[in-house]
Amino acid sequence: MKRAFTLIEIIVVIIILGIVGTITTKILIKVYKQYYYARALNKLSYETDKVINLLAVKLQNRVKNSVIGVECNVSANTCINKNPSDNPSFKAVADIASNEADKYPVLEWIGKDIYAKRGIWSDSAKRLLPGYSGFTDLIDTAVIGEDEYNITTPYSNFKVVEMIDSNWTKEWGIQGDIFDNNYSVLLFSGSNDRGAFLEINNSYGYYETPATQIFSIDKKGSSFGDNNSKTILHIKAITKSETTTPYEGYFILNSAYAVVPSYNEKDKDFNLTLFFNYHPWKKEKYFNVNNKDANHTTIATHVTQFKFREDGGILRIYICIQDPKIKVGRENVSICKEKVVF
Repeated sequence: MKRAFTLIEIIVVIIILGIVGTITTKILIKVYKQYYYARALNKLSYETDKVINLLAVKLQNRVKNSVIGVECNVSANTCINKNPSDNPSFKAVADIASNEADKYPVLEWIGKDIYAKRGIWSDSAKRLLPGYSGFTDLIDTAVIGEDEYNITTPYSNFKVVEMIDSNWTKEWGIQGDIFDNNYSVLLFSGSNDRGAFLEINNSYGYYETPATQIFSIDKKGSSFGDNNSKTILHIKAITKSETTTPYEGYFILNSAYAVVPSYNEKDKDFNLTLFFNYHPWKKEKYFNVNNKDANHTTIATHVTQFKFREDGGILRIYICIQDPKIKVGRENVSICKEKVVF
Protein backbone atom coordinates (compact mmCIF):
# COMPACT_ATOMS: atom_id res chain seq x y z
CA MET A 1 0.00 0.00 0.00
CA LYS A 2 1.45 3.37 -1.10
CA ARG A 3 1.71 6.08 1.46
CA ALA A 4 0.27 9.48 0.30
CA PHE A 5 1.84 12.91 0.91
CA THR A 6 0.57 14.74 3.88
CA LEU A 7 -0.60 18.34 3.59
CA ILE A 8 2.42 19.52 5.58
CA GLU A 9 4.83 17.72 3.25
CA ILE A 10 3.18 19.30 0.21
CA ILE A 11 3.38 22.76 1.79
CA VAL A 12 7.08 22.22 2.63
CA VAL A 13 7.80 21.15 -0.97
CA ILE A 14 5.96 24.18 -2.33
CA ILE A 15 7.91 26.49 -0.03
CA ILE A 16 11.22 24.90 -1.07
CA LEU A 17 10.31 25.15 -4.76
CA GLY A 18 9.34 28.79 -4.24
CA ILE A 19 12.65 29.57 -2.59
CA VAL A 20 14.60 27.75 -5.31
CA GLY A 21 12.53 29.48 -7.99
CA THR A 22 13.14 32.91 -6.45
CA ILE A 23 16.88 32.31 -6.21
CA THR A 24 17.01 30.97 -9.77
CA THR A 25 15.02 33.92 -11.08
CA LYS A 26 17.35 36.38 -9.36
CA ILE A 27 20.37 34.58 -10.80
CA LEU A 28 18.85 34.57 -14.28
CA ILE A 29 17.97 38.27 -14.01
CA LYS A 30 21.50 39.07 -12.86
CA VAL A 31 23.03 37.02 -15.68
CA TYR A 32 20.76 38.72 -18.22
CA LYS A 33 21.59 42.17 -16.84
CA GLN A 34 25.30 41.41 -17.09
CA TYR A 35 24.82 40.24 -20.68
CA TYR A 36 22.69 43.32 -21.42
CA TYR A 37 25.30 45.71 -20.02
CA ALA A 38 28.18 43.83 -21.69
CA ARG A 39 26.40 44.02 -25.05
CA ALA A 40 25.75 47.75 -24.60
CA LEU A 41 29.37 48.39 -23.59
CA ASN A 42 30.69 46.39 -26.55
CA LYS A 43 28.47 48.36 -28.91
CA LEU A 44 29.55 51.68 -27.39
CA SER A 45 33.19 50.62 -27.51
CA TYR A 46 32.85 49.80 -31.21
CA GLU A 47 31.08 53.10 -31.95
CA THR A 48 33.67 55.11 -30.02
CA ASP A 49 36.55 53.29 -31.73
CA LYS A 50 34.99 53.88 -35.13
CA VAL A 51 34.55 57.62 -34.57
CA ILE A 52 37.91 58.29 -32.97
CA ASN A 53 39.78 56.27 -35.62
CA LEU A 54 37.91 58.05 -38.42
CA LEU A 55 38.97 61.40 -36.98
CA ALA A 56 42.54 60.17 -36.50
CA VAL A 57 42.78 59.13 -40.16
CA LYS A 58 41.47 62.51 -41.31
CA LEU A 59 43.74 64.41 -38.94
CA GLN A 60 46.86 62.50 -39.95
CA ASN A 61 46.68 64.37 -43.26
CA ARG A 62 46.16 67.78 -41.68
CA VAL A 63 48.37 70.79 -42.18
CA LYS A 64 49.59 70.87 -38.60
CA ASN A 65 49.79 74.64 -38.25
CA SER A 66 46.24 75.05 -39.56
CA VAL A 67 44.35 73.30 -36.73
CA ILE A 68 42.04 75.63 -34.81
CA GLY A 69 39.33 75.60 -32.16
CA VAL A 70 36.29 77.76 -32.98
CA GLU A 71 34.13 79.59 -30.44
CA CYS A 72 30.42 78.77 -30.17
CA ASN A 73 27.73 77.76 -27.68
CA VAL A 74 26.85 74.06 -27.97
CA SER A 75 23.79 74.23 -25.73
CA ALA A 76 22.31 77.03 -27.83
CA ASN A 77 23.27 75.16 -31.03
CA THR A 78 25.14 78.18 -32.39
CA CYS A 79 27.92 75.83 -33.56
CA ILE A 80 25.63 74.46 -36.28
CA ASN A 81 23.03 77.22 -36.79
CA LYS A 82 24.92 80.25 -37.97
CA ASN A 83 24.05 83.58 -39.45
CA PRO A 84 26.06 83.87 -42.71
CA SER A 85 27.54 87.14 -41.46
CA ASP A 86 28.88 85.59 -38.25
CA ASN A 87 32.64 85.37 -37.90
CA PRO A 88 33.32 83.63 -34.59
CA SER A 89 36.61 83.96 -32.79
CA PHE A 90 39.09 81.12 -33.12
CA LYS A 91 42.50 80.08 -31.82
CA ALA A 92 45.24 77.69 -32.81
CA VAL A 93 44.58 74.53 -30.78
CA ALA A 94 48.08 74.78 -29.31
CA ASP A 95 47.17 78.20 -27.88
CA ILE A 96 43.91 77.14 -26.18
CA ALA A 97 44.37 76.96 -22.41
CA SER A 98 42.82 74.02 -20.55
CA ASN A 99 40.45 76.32 -18.65
CA GLU A 100 38.96 77.73 -21.88
CA ALA A 101 38.61 74.47 -23.82
CA ASP A 102 34.80 74.54 -23.48
CA LYS A 103 34.74 77.93 -25.18
CA TYR A 104 36.14 76.48 -28.44
CA PRO A 105 34.24 73.22 -29.08
CA VAL A 106 34.59 73.09 -32.89
CA LEU A 107 37.73 71.44 -34.28
CA GLU A 108 38.70 72.74 -37.70
CA TRP A 109 41.68 72.15 -39.98
CA ILE A 110 42.91 72.17 -43.57
CA GLY A 111 43.75 68.83 -45.16
CA LYS A 112 46.48 67.90 -47.61
CA ASP A 113 45.43 66.59 -51.00
CA ILE A 114 46.69 63.03 -50.56
CA TYR A 115 44.92 61.41 -53.53
CA ALA A 116 46.48 63.72 -56.09
CA LYS A 117 49.89 63.08 -54.52
CA ARG A 118 49.50 59.31 -54.85
CA GLY A 119 48.76 59.60 -58.56
CA ILE A 120 46.65 57.31 -60.72
CA TRP A 121 47.15 53.96 -62.39
CA SER A 122 47.39 53.99 -66.18
CA ASP A 123 46.29 50.83 -67.96
CA SER A 124 47.96 51.95 -71.18
CA ALA A 125 51.29 52.78 -69.52
CA LYS A 126 51.00 49.78 -67.14
CA ARG A 127 52.25 51.85 -64.23
CA LEU A 128 51.31 54.46 -61.66
CA LEU A 129 51.37 57.99 -63.05
CA PRO A 130 52.64 60.43 -60.40
CA GLY A 131 50.62 63.39 -59.21
CA TYR A 132 52.57 66.04 -57.32
CA SER A 133 55.88 65.23 -55.62
CA GLY A 134 55.70 67.89 -52.90
CA PHE A 135 59.28 68.98 -53.67
CA THR A 136 60.53 72.26 -55.11
CA ASP A 137 63.83 72.80 -56.90
CA LEU A 138 64.81 76.08 -55.24
CA ILE A 139 67.68 76.60 -57.69
CA ASP A 140 65.15 76.89 -60.53
CA THR A 141 62.67 79.00 -58.57
CA ALA A 142 62.15 82.45 -60.06
CA VAL A 143 60.69 85.49 -58.32
CA ILE A 144 58.16 87.10 -60.66
CA GLY A 145 56.68 89.78 -58.43
CA GLU A 146 55.38 90.49 -54.95
CA ASP A 147 54.49 87.07 -53.47
CA GLU A 148 54.57 85.61 -56.99
CA TYR A 149 56.88 82.84 -58.22
CA ASN A 150 57.62 80.31 -60.91
CA ILE A 151 58.57 77.12 -59.09
CA THR A 152 59.97 73.93 -60.57
CA THR A 153 58.60 70.75 -59.00
CA PRO A 154 60.43 67.65 -60.26
CA TYR A 155 58.73 64.26 -60.63
CA SER A 156 55.29 65.89 -60.79
CA ASN A 157 52.53 65.76 -63.36
CA PHE A 158 49.85 68.36 -62.70
CA LYS A 159 47.73 67.01 -65.53
CA VAL A 160 47.21 64.03 -63.23
CA VAL A 161 46.51 66.35 -60.29
CA GLU A 162 43.93 68.17 -62.39
CA MET A 163 42.29 64.90 -63.45
CA ILE A 164 42.03 63.52 -59.90
CA ASP A 165 40.88 66.73 -58.23
CA SER A 166 38.39 67.56 -61.00
CA ASN A 167 36.78 64.15 -60.58
CA TRP A 168 36.66 64.69 -56.81
CA THR A 169 34.97 68.09 -57.01
CA LYS A 170 32.45 67.00 -59.65
CA GLU A 171 31.54 63.95 -57.57
CA TRP A 172 30.52 66.27 -54.72
CA GLY A 173 28.65 68.72 -56.92
CA ILE A 174 31.33 71.43 -57.05
CA GLN A 175 31.46 72.98 -60.52
CA GLY A 176 34.19 74.91 -62.29
CA ASP A 177 37.88 74.59 -63.06
CA ILE A 178 39.81 73.55 -59.94
CA PHE A 179 42.73 75.91 -60.55
CA ASP A 180 40.90 78.89 -62.06
CA ASN A 181 38.43 78.78 -59.14
CA ASN A 182 41.08 78.10 -56.48
CA TYR A 183 39.58 74.80 -55.37
CA SER A 184 43.09 73.31 -55.44
CA VAL A 185 45.82 75.61 -54.13
CA LEU A 186 49.42 75.45 -52.95
CA LEU A 187 50.95 75.96 -49.52
CA PHE A 188 54.67 75.78 -48.78
CA SER A 189 55.47 73.32 -46.02
CA GLY A 190 57.59 75.80 -44.07
CA SER A 191 60.83 75.23 -42.20
CA ASN A 192 59.40 72.47 -39.98
CA ASP A 193 57.01 70.81 -42.47
CA ARG A 194 53.99 72.06 -40.49
CA GLY A 195 52.73 74.58 -43.02
CA ALA A 196 52.59 78.36 -42.84
CA PHE A 197 54.70 79.72 -40.01
CA LEU A 198 52.82 82.97 -39.46
CA GLU A 199 50.05 83.35 -36.89
CA ILE A 200 46.93 81.32 -37.55
CA ASN A 201 44.79 84.45 -38.08
CA ASN A 202 46.97 85.62 -40.93
CA SER A 203 47.70 82.60 -43.09
CA TYR A 204 44.78 80.42 -44.21
CA GLY A 205 41.76 82.69 -44.67
CA TYR A 206 39.65 81.41 -41.78
CA TYR A 207 36.48 83.46 -41.26
CA GLU A 208 37.44 86.11 -43.79
CA THR A 209 40.92 86.75 -42.38
CA PRO A 210 43.73 87.11 -44.96
CA ALA A 211 45.01 83.99 -46.75
CA THR A 212 48.53 85.33 -47.03
CA GLN A 213 50.37 82.00 -47.25
CA ILE A 214 48.15 80.18 -49.76
CA PHE A 215 48.95 80.37 -53.47
CA SER A 216 46.70 80.12 -56.48
CA ILE A 217 48.06 78.09 -59.42
CA ASP A 218 47.85 79.88 -62.77
CA LYS A 219 47.23 77.28 -65.48
CA LYS A 220 48.03 79.64 -68.33
CA GLY A 221 51.41 80.59 -66.92
CA SER A 222 52.35 77.05 -65.88
CA SER A 223 53.85 74.08 -67.67
CA PHE A 224 52.07 71.14 -66.10
CA GLY A 225 54.51 68.68 -67.59
CA ASP A 226 54.18 65.01 -68.35
CA ASN A 227 56.35 62.00 -67.80
CA ASN A 228 59.28 63.40 -69.82
CA SER A 229 59.23 67.12 -69.18
CA LYS A 230 59.82 69.54 -66.34
CA THR A 231 56.81 70.81 -64.41
CA ILE A 232 56.80 74.56 -63.70
CA LEU A 233 54.03 76.22 -61.70
CA HIS A 234 53.22 79.89 -61.84
CA ILE A 235 51.89 80.66 -58.35
CA LYS A 236 50.67 83.82 -56.69
CA ALA A 237 49.64 84.47 -53.08
CA ILE A 238 45.88 84.85 -52.79
CA THR A 239 46.44 87.79 -50.41
CA LYS A 240 49.57 89.90 -50.93
CA SER A 241 51.60 90.35 -47.78
CA GLU A 242 55.33 90.49 -48.71
CA THR A 243 55.78 87.68 -46.15
CA THR A 244 55.88 84.60 -48.39
CA THR A 245 59.01 82.51 -48.79
CA PRO A 246 59.42 79.52 -51.13
CA TYR A 247 60.55 76.31 -49.42
CA GLU A 248 61.78 73.02 -50.74
CA GLY A 249 58.51 71.36 -49.73
CA TYR A 250 54.87 72.16 -50.51
CA PHE A 251 51.36 70.75 -50.11
CA ILE A 252 48.39 70.90 -52.44
CA LEU A 253 45.19 71.74 -50.53
CA ASN A 254 41.64 71.13 -51.72
CA SER A 255 39.45 71.17 -48.60
CA ALA A 256 39.04 72.27 -45.03
CA TYR A 257 37.35 70.07 -42.41
CA ALA A 258 35.34 70.81 -39.27
CA VAL A 259 34.01 68.55 -36.51
CA VAL A 260 30.98 70.38 -35.14
CA PRO A 261 28.81 69.45 -32.10
CA SER A 262 25.05 69.99 -32.07
CA TYR A 263 22.94 69.71 -28.92
CA ASN A 264 20.27 67.00 -28.49
CA GLU A 265 17.68 68.39 -26.08
CA LYS A 266 15.82 65.09 -25.66
CA ASP A 267 18.75 63.00 -24.40
CA LYS A 268 20.83 65.89 -23.00
CA ASP A 269 23.82 64.95 -25.15
CA PHE A 270 24.99 65.97 -28.60
CA ASN A 271 25.88 64.73 -32.08
CA LEU A 272 29.08 65.27 -34.03
CA THR A 273 28.97 66.33 -37.68
CA LEU A 274 31.96 66.28 -40.05
CA PHE A 275 31.94 69.09 -42.63
CA PHE A 276 34.21 69.03 -45.70
CA ASN A 277 34.63 70.41 -49.23
CA TYR A 278 34.80 74.08 -48.34
CA HIS A 279 37.64 76.53 -48.85
CA PRO A 280 38.50 79.19 -46.23
CA TRP A 281 40.94 80.88 -48.62
CA LYS A 282 37.85 81.61 -50.78
CA LYS A 283 36.06 83.09 -47.73
CA GLU A 284 33.95 79.96 -47.38
CA LYS A 285 32.81 78.66 -43.98
CA TYR A 286 31.47 75.22 -43.20
CA PHE A 287 28.04 76.75 -42.50
CA ASN A 288 27.95 79.04 -45.52
CA VAL A 289 29.24 77.79 -48.88
CA ASN A 290 27.37 79.47 -51.72
CA ASN A 291 24.45 80.14 -49.33
CA LYS A 292 24.30 76.56 -48.05
CA ASP A 293 26.26 74.32 -45.70
CA ALA A 294 29.31 72.45 -46.93
CA ASN A 295 29.09 68.71 -47.60
CA HIS A 296 28.62 67.01 -44.24
CA THR A 297 27.77 63.77 -42.50
CA THR A 298 26.90 62.82 -38.92
CA ILE A 299 29.75 60.71 -37.54
CA ALA A 300 28.55 60.21 -33.94
CA THR A 301 25.37 60.45 -31.87
CA HIS A 302 24.81 60.58 -28.11
CA VAL A 303 28.22 62.12 -27.46
CA THR A 304 28.72 63.47 -23.94
CA GLN A 305 32.27 64.80 -24.32
CA PHE A 306 34.48 65.82 -27.23
CA LYS A 307 37.81 67.36 -26.26
CA PHE A 308 41.04 68.10 -28.11
CA ARG A 309 44.40 69.63 -27.31
CA GLU A 310 47.88 69.85 -28.78
CA ASP A 311 51.11 69.14 -26.92
CA GLY A 312 54.41 69.58 -28.72
CA GLY A 313 52.88 69.20 -32.16
CA ILE A 314 50.98 66.05 -31.16
CA LEU A 315 47.19 66.27 -31.25
CA ARG A 316 45.11 64.44 -28.64
CA ILE A 317 41.40 63.82 -29.12
CA TYR A 318 39.06 62.53 -26.42
CA ILE A 319 35.47 61.38 -26.90
CA CYS A 320 32.72 59.87 -24.71
CA ILE A 321 29.55 58.24 -26.09
CA GLN A 322 26.58 57.08 -23.99
CA ASP A 323 23.59 54.80 -24.43
CA PRO A 324 20.59 56.97 -23.45
CA LYS A 325 18.37 53.93 -22.82
CA ILE A 326 20.57 51.95 -20.43
CA LYS A 327 21.38 53.16 -16.93
CA VAL A 328 23.50 51.84 -14.09
CA GLY A 329 21.94 53.45 -11.06
CA ARG A 330 21.18 57.00 -12.15
CA GLU A 331 23.89 57.23 -14.78
CA ASN A 332 23.74 56.19 -18.42
CA VAL A 333 26.18 53.55 -19.61
CA SER A 334 29.02 55.31 -21.45
CA ILE A 335 32.47 54.69 -22.92
CA CYS A 336 35.33 57.21 -23.17
CA LYS A 337 38.43 56.86 -25.34
CA GLU A 338 41.45 58.97 -26.21
CA LYS A 339 43.63 58.92 -29.31
CA VAL A 340 46.99 60.52 -30.07
CA VAL A 341 47.54 61.76 -33.63
CA PHE A 342 51.07 62.57 -34.75
